[in-house]
Amino acid sequence: MRAFVANPVAADVGPMSIGFEHGHPGGMNENSPGFQRWDCGRPELSPEGTAEPAVFHPSLRDLSRKPSAPSVETLGYSRLSRRDTGRGPTPQIRAASNDNKHASSIRFCGIIVVLLLTAFLSLPLAGQQRPAPRTHPQLLAFWLYTLASYAEWPKEAFADEDAPFVLGILGEDPFRKDPDILDGTIEIKEGEAPMTAVLRRLGIGPTVTVKLGEAKFITRKLVIKQFGSLQDDVTNCHLLFIGGSEEKRVAEELKVVEKFSVLTVAEIDGFIDGNGILDIVWKKTTDGNEKPGLEINFAAAKRSHLKLDPGLHPLAKREIKS
Repeated sequence: MRAFVANPVAADVGPMSIGFEHGHPGGMNENSPGFQRWDCGRPELSPEGTAEPAVFHPSLRDLSRKPSAPSVETLGYSRLSRRDTGRGPTPQIRAASNDNKHASSIRFCGIIVVLLLTAFLSLPLAGQQRPAPRTHPQLLAFWLYTLASYAEWPKEAFADEDAPFVLGILGEDPFRKDPDILDGTIEIKEGEAPMTAVLRRLGIGPTVTVKLGEAKFITRKLVIKQFGSLQDDVTNCHLLFIGGSEEKRVAEELKVVEKFSVLTVAEIDGFIDGNGILDIVWKKTTDGNEKPGLEINFAAAKRSHLKLDPGLHPLAKREIKS
């Protein structure tokens, strides 16, 4: 049975089902004026004394019909061949359509990422009428936490089902200098990492969801470790943020972790040129806020047996793919 869709254009002739080929819309018979208006197109006369062609107004029945997709041979012409009206798109058009859908899906993922980040950063904190200004360490903590969800780790990256997700900080800890920590607005609990306290202030944690393998998402306890210098435990991290204080030693440090499944992130100029994976680049906006972007080294991620989500592409200011 054919599905009927109501056409609002035909409201003046009563309710009807567009596409009902042989019945009488709205219960009218074929000789009624209402049916004639629905079934027949009508020309509009040219202005008297002019040579302008008449304008033809299609019938409501014509408006209800969907034109078939043109073939490659007729693409660009307004008239369709009989072959096109009797079948679907050609293989060439289907292939082009699939390519466009893939590109659109990547753009859509990127747009969703940007919208989610923007929406989160605009949310008011609990108990406040308006959101408090975000400090740079708070923005950085949020981004590090979020980036963990946009990488895929191999199964062997976790020792067992209870193994936590380890986020390491190598070098000077930028979160300890957060203004809200210094003035006591954010309280650090005994044995707690400053970044954990900042995330708690933002309503994040104490777990994180990451992708393991091609089709599995896992939720693990988030453990944040601080490393004052290069140590063996650094290779046991899943995400390693390398602070600005390590800029002169970053090449050596990346050499140590490049064979392990460690997502390396920094805020250092030229970080991805030295085989770092993600470099967060900040730009000041006209209203004084900070807008983040990324420089991405997909080749370095591949060498570390990591896969990065295509949704990061729209955020990329620069990419290294090979």
